[in-house]
Amino acid sequence: MNTQTYASSKSLKGIDRKRVVKGKHDDKDDFDGTPTAPPSEVPQPDSSASCDTQDTPKASLSKERPYRKGMTYNKTCVGTPIIHRSDYTMLPEDSVVISSSYRKIRNIVSHIEEHHFEVLKVKHADGRIESMFLPMKDDVRASLYDEIVPGTSITANMLSYLMFNRFQMSTPAYREAKNRLSDMDWNTSVQNLLNWADKGAMQLNKLIPALKKIALQDGANVNVDETWLRYHAYNKKRKTYMWCLV
Repeated sequence: MNTQTYASSKSLKGIDRKRVVKGKHDDKDDFDGTPTAPPSEVPQPDSSASCDTQDTPKASLSKERPYRKGMTYNKTCVGTPIIHRSDYTMLPEDSVVISSSYRKIRNIVSHIEEHHFEVLKVKHADGRIESMFLPMKDDVRASLYDEIVPGTSITANMLSYLMFNRFQMSTPAYREAKNRLSDMDWNTSVQNLLNWADKGAMQLNKLIPALKKIALQDGANVNVDETWLRYHAYNKKRKTYMWCLV
């Protein structure tokens, strides 16, 4: 139908009926992970690699696709794999192991940790009163105390998690507090999430001068575009526009 509508010739006499019209996405269903680079540029598999050898398909250069030139299909390990070995002593009697291989299983762990830091209120010799936390030498997680967002009871990592869910995943604050966080045994109010977002914005504003200096440096390719944002004002929603600098 597209050929009849947009082609230069609209003849239906069958002159070009045998011509096969292919779209640019027709070959994508046949993609088997084959590198499309010339044979001299195809990287050879590393015999020392333990994570990619099993799942990487064999390279076949029978078909070369220009739009996938230089791309490879690899199933790499996610982070540092946790190895679970088999207990050979539990094998049935008179059985023989023919071969051994590892099956990759991926699991996600999502939970909230609550840390209690002992804060000391100290009075110095000159009369000054100061609150401080003095970590033990063997406390490997004591650095979390330095990552607390000022004015909140959460770390910067926790705040970035909440902001990602709110703005990138478009999760309302009520759903975040009453569904997601409550499922992880943390019952908090919606107002806490909104207050923490304001505290994070105050810290982010301190970075804006440095970011603008980098973006506007000599030789930079500056792009500016407009996007809209909905916000609450006086018990009603309003629409404003932001200019984003890249």
